[in-house]
Amino acid sequence: SMNAEDIQPNRMTMAKNVMVNSLKGFTNDRVGIVVFAGEARSIMPLTTDFTAAETYISGIETSIVQIQGTDFLKAMQEVVKKFKNVPKGARQIVLISDGEDNEGNDKAALNLAKKEGIRITSVGIGTEEGAPVPEYIYGQLMGYKVDMTTGQTVVSRRQTNALSYLASGTGGNYIDGNSLEDASKKIVSTLSVPALC
Repeated sequence: SMNAEDIQPNRMTMAKNVMVNSLKGFTNDRVGIVVFAGEARSIMPLTTDFTAAETYISGIETSIVQIQGTDFLKAMQEVVKKFKNVPKGARQIVLISDGEDNEGNDKAALNLAKKEGIRITSVGIGTEEGAPVPEYIYGQLMGYKVDMTTGQTVVSRRQTNALSYLASGTGGNYIDGNSLEDASKKIVSTLSVPALC
């Protein structure tokens, strides 16, 4: 669903741009990257090398994770592994998602975040009106995702409930990610305040 084009050029590109733009406001912070859908994978260890981070970010594609969905618990479990040597008061994540196809593990993800002293700043990308989800093969548009039951074109819409729930439950903020400059400034501002865990 992050390939949907209700945000130009698409949600994934906007998410990557928000990440790169936010890095410009960091100083001595360490950053890492976990990508997730129905499964989660760490693609970059914690580092202060923001140039390397930009390189990793530019390589993110929706095809990195094969299992579809939005499993916040699997993402949180992967993040916890990254934070094993980080003090609880310094554990902050920026969760960027359209929130759709939620696996329903919000409560378990929130409980794990709270137990591990992680504050979540969530960023929602996409619109409530939504857009069809394009399907590409080797970069060529082959059509749009279709519901196998009804045969209708799937329209993906941003879902903010879980994103807001995870942020507020950990003392973080929900940020609208559809404006690059505004979202980046809010992310940097939010992360500059120490987590109280």
